[in-house]
Amino acid sequence: MNLSDALRAISDATGIPVGGDAASISVGGHSLATPSDLNPLDMKSAFPARGYGDQREKLLYMFVEDGTAPGENRPTDAGLRERISEYVSSVRDDASRERLAEVMRAQYWTKPKRGRAAHLLPFHSSLPHGFRLHTRYKMYRGNLLAHLAWTGAGFDTELLDDLLELFNADGDFSRLDRLFVRAAESWAGEATATAETLLLAPGAEDVRATLESGGPYCQPHLDQFQADLREVLSLRGRMPRRDLIDTLTLLTGFHLGTYYYRVALTLGEGLDRVAALASGAADPGGGCDCSGGLGACALAGRIQFRTGTGGYRAASERDASVRSYRDVHLNRLMSLAASIIAANHAGWLWTTLGGPGWYAANGDEAWGKPRLGELAAALTADSSFAATYDAAAWALAAVYAHSNQNADLGDVANASSGVVALRHAITSHQRSFLRKYSADVVNMLIRPQQDAGHLIAGNGTRISFFELDEPLIFLLVRLVCGERPRRADEFLAALRRYGLEPQDRSERERLLAALERLGMVRKYSDAGESTYVKHPL
Repeated sequence: MNLSDALRAISDATGIPVGGDAASISVGGHSLATPSDLNPLDMKSAFPARGYGDQREKLLYMFVEDGTAPGENRPTDAGLRERISEYVSSVRDDASRERLAEVMRAQYWTKPKRGRAAHLLPFHSSLPHGFRLHTRYKMYRGNLLAHLAWTGAGFDTELLDDLLELFNADGDFSRLDRLFVRAAESWAGEATATAETLLLAPGAEDVRATLESGGPYCQPHLDQFQADLREVLSLRGRMPRRDLIDTLTLLTGFHLGTYYYRVALTLGEGLDRVAALASGAADPGGGCDCSGGLGACALAGRIQFRTGTGGYRAASERDASVRSYRDVHLNRLMSLAASIIAANHAGWLWTTLGGPGWYAANGDEAWGKPRLGELAAALTADSSFAATYDAAAWALAAVYAHSNQNADLGDVANASSGVVALRHAITSHQRSFLRKYSADVVNMLIRPQQDAGHLIAGNGTRISFFELDEPLIFLLVRLVCGERPRRADEFLAALRRYGLEPQDRSERERLLAALERLGMVRKYSDAGESTYVKHPL
């Protein structure tokens, strides 16, 4: 079937005149010049850039590096690692100097599993300033931190400076720390990281312009990240420097990983709702407008987890943690790239059909914050517009499939509705991108190769599931409880803000038992309401 035949079949199926070619389609009297970019994969209200799968430990390094305005021609950290013994000038004996260098390599570089090269930790601002990581690409740069620090009215520069000050200070340095940083600075120079420099780094002004014009995709999630970052920074002086940096890395990875889930779930459900209403079906609900906060978000309680034991524990296809993983990770997250493209096209269709949309053409094509809830309301209010919109989506799906020469236009013409056809055409064409920009990123954030601080686990079979290990539990207790004890039921309810829910009653008891083993539970009686959770620091 060629494009003309497919458009004719869509016209017959909908009763709305549909025609045109790959450059322009006509639907019910509306002429629509197709977008020059049929794969608009950017959604800057949600993500400042397209993320790539890479070690999460590099995130903090990029933040500090962009806060120090690094020079152009810097040596790599691999070179420093190889030659560090040459710069430990205070040790004169060659054998002792080499042994000290080996200790430094183990302490200040992270060595992932599976043969990947070690990379330098952001132990002090001089290190990201003086050296560049030897890597092909980075997951995100400092513009991600700027995005996460948006308050709704501007960037929280005080919070950014508090974070970067940790990497500027050396008051808690051990003797080994001082020797190492002095050796590194002797080769590559000193530096101080500041929020002002970070917000002048490449991409930060683009973040500001995007968020000032339309706002972020989910301000409540950004607010929670900022509150949690302050809580972790309050532990400065109560944790060793390396442990605090590891905790900040875990916090960033956990928040960004669950943020990917939040966007994937709410965007996917919003598109499901638009597809149903455009085709005249009943309203299935779903999606999110952030008005109810994180407690009312579609993600609340959807990540059903089990508690890690540190040893083998059988998993079954019937376990809620397994089914939840397949729903949230394999279904929604894997479709995130296709959902972003489909949502951008949904806004374009609404605009070109005379609605407000969230697409703007100012010489260049731009895609704003999705307003799928408003689109759903417009489709509900006007059945004639809904029919035209669905036919237009169907025609765009045919053009999209036509652009992919291997696509079967017959599949598009025989779809159940236009928006469904469009999503199917995008998904079929973008299979190689589904994992690259979604699951690959999240796996590195919350299923790290270091096996410390994970939310996703497996037990040696092909079954994967959501699971909290001890480092993540330790962090969550601090985030929820802060300085004061919280009743066990309040603690469990608060986990829902992060999307987390024990998979069943026995798992709740297993989680409390793990907390008690870690010294974070106080029982004042055998009654459940007298069980309190408290962080040890």
